[in-house]
Amino acid sequence: MKTSIVTITYDKDLEFLKYNLKSIKKFCKGYHDNVVIIDDHENDCIETQRYLDSIEQKYFINKEAKHVKRGYVRQQYMKLLSDLYVPTDTDYICHIDADSIFKKEHTPDRFFKNNKPLLVKNRYSKLLPHLQKIGHPIEGVKRWQDTTSEILNFNVEFEFMFRMPLVYPKNLSKLVRKYIEGINESAPLVDVLKDLPIMSEYNVMGAYAHQYTHEDFFWIDRWENPELAVETNYDDIFGHYSSRAIDQPDRYVDLNVKGNELDRIVTDDQ
Repeated sequence: MKTSIVTITYDKDLEFLKYNLKSIKKFCKGYHDNVVIIDDHENDCIETQRYLDSIEQKYFINKEAKHVKRGYVRQQYMKLLSDLYVPTDTDYICHIDADSIFKKEHTPDRFFKNNKPLLVKNRYSKLLPHLQKIGHPIEGVKRWQDTTSEILNFNVEFEFMFRMPLVYPKNLSKLVRKYIEGINESAPLVDVLKDLPIMSEYNVMGAYAHQYTHEDFFWIDRWENPELAVETNYDDIFGHYSSRAIDQPDRYVDLNVKGNELDRIVTDDQ
């Protein structure tokens, strides 16, 4: 099985991307390829492109993404075209974000069980009451359920972003793309998404897979198999960080501080 890594990014994430790429080089063994995708929206990837050229990192520029008005949705649109940018003999795509950092040496096998990629499903009817019980706002999570159901035109019962990175068969993004276009009178995906204020690409792909390509994954129900959900987590090899001190304090890293956590991860001997 050949697994390629895909990262979507832009200039505001460049400093995190530098750590991302260093961590991939240091810790990711046995992957088929590592690809970065940017767009040409109002020159907001110019510095990133210069950096990628300077280190001879493989990347592609999506020329249609600029028509998607919201940057948050724009990068998700590009993820739904990821199959177009990896080598044709890729079997699986490992999706990470620019602020995603690998922390320990591993191979893609870590993300599979019984030769199928792991995917956790998180039932909303259990998740939402749980969040309310612990005093966590539910509006954002409920929004994922509502918008994913609207985009896919069926009732979505599960949340599919319980953990990262997320690994899917390469052809899943193509299937999702064609499905969304098909239920929108064959309109190109960019036209379907260009005015959306928000969406969740991982929930869209997960919900489609659960509905239509169920046999391609090893599914873990967070509530029915909590031990397995914990046993198969990736916390020891992977971290998702943030530059947003107020909004995401538990993930925040100040990259201006010398010797910060990410410095230690990519420079310390393991």
